Amino acid sequence: MPGKNLKLIQTKGSGLPLICVQFDGARRILPPHMGKDRPIYNFIHQGGDGKKVALDTIGSIADHYLSELKADVPAGPYLLVGYSFGGLVAYEMAQRLVHAGDHVPFLALIDCYAPHLHNESMKHGQPFYAPLKSAVIRKLVNHKLANGGILTGKMRQFHIINTYHKAVLAYTAEPFMGRLTLFKSQESWGPPDLGWAEFPTGGLDVQQFQGDHASMLREPNVEELVRALKMRIASLKECDLDPGP
Repeated sequence: MPGKNLKLIQTKGSGLPLICVQFDGARRILPPHMGKDRPIYNFIHQGGDGKKVALDTIGSIADHYLSELKADVPAGPYLLVGYSFGGLVAYEMAQRLVHAGDHVPFLALIDCYAPHLHNESMKHGQPFYAPLKSAVIRKLVNHKLANGGILTGKMRQFHIINTYHKAVLAYTAEPFMGRLTLFKSQESWGPPDLGWAEFPTGGLDVQQFQGDHASMLREPNVEELVRALKMRIASLKECDLDPGP
């Protein structure tokens, strides 16, 4: 079974917790720019220990993350934000929370393509996905995992990305009963909505930021991104945050 993935990265604040999903560098990035208004959690990637990734579908990852979330934050409303593949996991988590009767007034995806655009987006992200084409790396990874070895460096990265790639191909996203926010890099390929316009029943907000998929999470670009995230959450009205009867 996978280890604990949910990490509390900021304890201070009386506002609703911000729940991040695979927000790379969150511990370094978010507390300085978000301020101390609310606690911040982040779900880290599987596979960081170099072992075989235990959960290999978006649904199973979402279920595992939700079990950890409910243990630490048993009641909503829930504010969710996910980066890249983590955006798809956050989307599925939000779906399951809503279907279970929980309130999700804020769901944001950062540079995350809708599943049906995944294959095409890979063609335009060569540096990131190039290792998946290496038969040599694939053979080495499979051999090492089959013999209980620990993956490091490029082999570990390959295994994680390859697992995510297969998970996206097997995933079908359903409409989300709420509003969706999309933060995208100015250098992202594809349509302005990255394929998401048809999914949220409550509408889609799109905002673009300096940088590419990786550099949008680095200074100075990330300061603008986190400022926008903070403003979006602050703009939620009391009626948005009230789960109702």
